[in-house]
Amino acid sequence: IDGDEGYVAIDNGTINITTPTADCKSIKCDSTLTINGGNITIVNSGDQSKGLKSKQGIVINGGEINITPSGTTVLEDVDGTNDPSYCTGIASDGTVQINGGHITITLPSCNSGGRGIKGDSTVTISGGTIDITTAGNGTVYTVSGTTKDAYTCSCIRSDYSIDITGGHITCTSTGTGGKGLTCEGEINIGTLNAEDSLLILNVTTSGAHVAITTGGGGGWPGGGGGPGSDGEYANPKGIKADGNLTVNSGIVNVNCTQATEGGECMESKQELTI
Repeated sequence: IDGDEGYVAIDNGTINITTPTADCKSIKCDSTLTINGGNITIVNSGDQSKGLKSKQGIVINGGEINITPSGTTVLEDVDGTNDPSYCTGIASDGTVQINGGHITITLPSCNSGGRGIKGDSTVTISGGTIDITTAGNGTVYTVSGTTKDAYTCSCIRSDYSIDITGGHITCTSTGTGGKGLTCEGEINIGTLNAEDSLLILNVTTSGAHVAITTGGGGGWPGGGGGPGSDGEYANPKGIKADGNLTVNSGIVNVNCTQATEGGECMESKQELTI
């Protein structure tokens, strides 16, 4: 379903879509993609394909949505460097806003590096029930020359910020290096002085870390090791923010059960406030 330069709005009905082709979008548009209701089932099995894709924003107010992104990651050449392109359930070049509905996204083990929900801008969740499971293992790849990095699966990821104020959200990542919630900016959970029962957030990671280099440090920055360390690693994280991480309210359960070092339940590179 292609809204082209316009929008897509789904109010009701039953929609079943299977997209086996690489780099295919099951439902897409350049403007806003809005789902208010209906029963939507999507299987996007092509490599680097997307279930829901918008260039501006995705708004989900209701409906029963089931997405299985079973394709895998493709390395694209961008100015002489390899850039991973992922098979993702819900992806927006702008914002993702979820106010209601029941969303189930399942990334099987064949999807290494995929994302359940991905927003280039803010991902906002104020209601609904969301269940995301990722099972793919992290994969080491060559960025350029001898520089290496690793891509790993994420249940919910944003390049800007994540704001969760309500709903019942469960994120489970069983593959190596897997992430629950991860953001290049800040993560805000709950509303100050709100009832905790308005938000239930359960995050579990169980995979081991991924060894990018195996001795003497070096490698790509951000993996977890450094000069003189035993190696560079992509580590599993429950909730990780490069900016501030703030928990204002809610019932938040985070479990990281991997046996290897480097995994953390909650991590902020700036300030962590509860």
